[in-house]
Amino acid sequence: MAFPAQCRDGTEPNPEIKELIMSNARQVVYHCIFRNVGSRDRYEELREHVAVKLLELEIDYTEDQTPGFLSYNVPGKPRMKMKVHRILTRKLGLSDFMGPCDIQNIGDNIIGELFGTSTELLTGDDITDAYKNEVGGYSCMTGDESRYTRLYAENPDVYQMLTMWMGSNESRAMVIKLDNDEYLMDRIYSDSQTLTQKMFDYVKKQGWNYRSSTSPGCYDIIGPDGCEVDYEDIYVTGLDYELGEVPYMDTLTKGRIWNGLLDLMHPSSKKAYDFEVTSTCGEVRDLETCCNCGDETNEDDRMCSDSGETWCSDCYNEYFSYCDNCKEDVPTVDIVCLGNDYICESYRDAIATWCDECRRYVKNDDMITISDTGLEVCRECAENEYSYCDGCGEYCSETHETIDGDMYCKECAPDIDETDESEMIENEA
Repeated sequence: MAFPAQCRDGTEPNPEIKELIMSNARQVVYHCIFRNVGSRDRYEELREHVAVKLLELEIDYTEDQTPGFLSYNVPGKPRMKMKVHRILTRKLGLSDFMGPCDIQNIGDNIIGELFGTSTELLTGDDITDAYKNEVGGYSCMTGDESRYTRLYAENPDVYQMLTMWMGSNESRAMVIKLDNDEYLMDRIYSDSQTLTQKMFDYVKKQGWNYRSSTSPGCYDIIGPDGCEVDYEDIYVTGLDYELGEVPYMDTLTKGRIWNGLLDLMHPSSKKAYDFEVTSTCGEVRDLETCCNCGDETNEDDRMCSDSGETWCSDCYNEYFSYCDNCKEDVPTVDIVCLGNDYICESYRDAIATWCDECRRYVKNDDMITISDTGLEVCRECAENEYSYCDGCGEYCSETHETIDGDMYCKECAPDIDETDESEMIENEA
């Protein structure tokens, strides 16, 4: 790798920069950084900063050449080792000059040039082990859930796993031999964008079909000619399977059982199917229809009522509501609003009463009985629509005012003594 003889302005590099030639690892780090810098501001400042740091720390391979790691000097201590990406940020301080995406790409390139890329196709039990060890990163089928991926191991003539390593970075993708003898690389899982691109480059050289997106829910398949494929050709049939060992399928999501064997096809296929292979617990389930609208439901969109009926999520959310007391879903027709809470009918009857005036349910503590009519009304209605008797302390439909301004209902009014009555009469006269 040739070291640049001059700076951009044509001047000679300082002596520290020239000395980088002494270490191949430092050369690779240096060149990968500035190959990605382009016309960035502060180019010359960054150039000298990186050169000085590389020499000061004497960054180089580790003694055991651990993939993805480099070693560096620590004053007064033995040499330490650190992951390449962390060295770029913590020791070389690149985060002061560029963003995390640029640093990630630079680190990936350094690892690729220093340690190379390893590619392997796995079959059988090795696929299950790769899922268990989370090669390429976590997903719903990795770790303990790897037991649900045994379908791949039981059908080695159909399934392989393409894996790539670059330093400590990993990627994986299932490779499927279709019924037309062509190959399909399924969705890529990777912890490195550089490795993801290398996976795409690999399958293009192999002349395989491949899923064009790493995002969930995007099922587009590109053929060897670079064009979208005919999805009626993207299927596999006759798979041996056991219940509890059928994994969540990223791309061939439609399934059916035929003569005791499992067939899988692309979601855009018009072939007949019985279920969607999107369970995360190893099962295959028949599609069920919503008891209300009749639409087919899948596992992600299916709700079940206490009576065992199947509902789609839209209909279920329309006809059922959550009871803040029972902490369960109940029919919306049985739900009432009580202050800030929504409660079901059975609980409502225990803590609330119907207001005959405003015609709504109110908590029992806020209910008042009108003394002369027996009506049950809420406190708000009592205060606004009825009169308060200063004699008995209850609300009634009608009161009379005394000379001192107090209000009395009919029952309490006769208890007023004759003196009060004569004074009231004289004052009225």
